[in-house]
Amino acid sequence: MPPLQLQTGDVVDVGLEIAGDRPMTHLQIEDFLPAGLEAIDRSFAIANPAVTAQPSAWEIQHQEIRGDRVRGYAERLEPGAYEFHYLARAVTPGQYQWPGATVTARYSPETFGRTVAAQLHLKEP
Repeated sequence: MPPLQLQTGDVVDVGLEIAGDRPMTHLQIEDFLPAGLEAIDRSFAIANPAVTAQPSAWEIQHQEIRGDRVRGYAERLEPGAYEFHYLARAVTPGQYQWPGATVTARYSPETFGRTVAAQLHLKEP
């Protein structure tokens, strides 16, 4: 798969899809960011209201933005497909590995999933 190519300053909507064939409880979704991307915290009053992510599934109750990752939590998901979205900005030019996102059931470690890793190429505009 060719690397994802972005220019510094670009804002991207990152979307993860969680699918299950049975009810799942206490899920933690975790997406580690490559070093050249920075998650955008929309809760700050200075955030640009014109730049918004697509809505996540309403079943995703909580989202945390850390320096190196974005986390989401869902108390219970019925069988089906759900989406989790957040915004990220390309900040530092270079080539990076984007590790795969993970989803785990906090009290049932045998229930988990992972996306594939990707390469990211950030260049100056």
